[in-house]
Amino acid sequence: MKKIFLLIAIIGFISCKKDKETVESFQKETIIELNKVNWNKKEADDYLYRELLIDSVIENKELRSLGQNELLNVLGEPNRMENNHLYYTISQKKLGFWTLNQKTLVIKYSESDTITWIKIHE
Repeated sequence: MKKIFLLIAIIGFISCKKDKETVESFQKETIIELNKVNWNKKEADDYLYRELLIDSVIENKELRSLGQNELLNVLGEPNRMENNHLYYTISQKKLGFWTLNQKTLVIKYSESDTITWIKIHE
């Protein structure tokens, strides 16, 4: 009986690992266009594509040259704006109403409407 339970546990572990590898492989191979619709697409409280698009935002030289209003036309309204900082939630883990962990893209603008820096806050 113990051998059967152990065998079932091993098979379950291997199949879960394979599913995770398949999802990660799909995410790496899938190219999602960076646009306002994809950036803001949500399911419940989760943004579907922001995690996959984050590198495109950070490394995009054209985005870095945009003024704040132009950037808002590309990405849409941030989750929060404060003191020339734009905060876009990338992902979050919650327990009920409490946020346990949150990953946020922060874009800081200077007084002259140019991007000073872009950072990920976790």
